[in-house]
Amino acid sequence: MDLTTTLVAQIQAQMQKTVLNATPQYTLNHKVEDTLSDGTGADKADLCVEVDSSLGVGANTTIDLAGSLSDIFGDAVTFARIKAMLIENESTDADAVLIVGGAGANPWPGPFQDVSDKIEVRPGGAALFFCADATAWPVVGGASDVLKIENESGANACSYRITFVGEAA
Repeated sequence: MDLTTTLVAQIQAQMQKTVLNATPQYTLNHKVEDTLSDGTGADKADLCVEVDSSLGVGANTTIDLAGSLSDIFGDAVTFARIKAMLIENESTDADAVLIVGGAGANPWPGPFQDVSDKIEVRPGGAALFFCADATAWPVVGGASDVLKIENESGANACSYRITFVGEAA
């Protein structure tokens, strides 16, 4: 499989304000972009997996990054490092909050400072983490390879999609 990945995070904003007899405008365009070519090392990746699922009321699950995933072609995927992770909460119910991180056993620290850290992804929201260096976020099978996903809602199911890009070696 040949893989080319483009990673983009961008905020664009147009601001204006009437001051005296003028309306000055300001355009903000903050964009971070990188392209990863096929392979391993800096600015490279050779694996891509998308997990599209849902969790019932108050439910949780774990994703084993080194043992339970398959790519779109049905091939087993074992990550050695993650270069990018895009988490999207596809739910529209106001209380369907997705909590990511803090697995009890073999937690993957990923972009978090500590294995017990968690992030909250609100309904309709997303979080993108990426790094292009050779080290990236290591995954160690049986030691630090599990990402916990939790539906904090006590009333509604939560649909989510998480895409991982990384390397097998």
